[in-house]
Amino acid sequence: MPETYLAIQEKAQAFGTDVFAWVRQGLRGYPNFFYALEGRRIVGTPFTRGQVMPELARWQREHGDFNIVFFADEGVF
Repeated sequence: MPETYLAIQEKAQAFGTDVFAWVRQGLRGYPNFFYALEGRRIVGTPFTRGQVMPELARWQREHGDFNIVFFADEGVF
């Protein structure tokens, strides 16, 4: 997942090493920290806040495969 890795690196440059902790939390099964789709591959844990996941499902139905990465909100955790 090279695009996802690039997004993680860019986010970490902008917001610091907390980003890596968010990724680890999402990979461990905690919602609302990190979730990524690249092509047909998915990693992380879905977000449960707001309409993120229903909106993502709608977008995917309409546009097919794409790359997208969700991170926890800065300063929330």
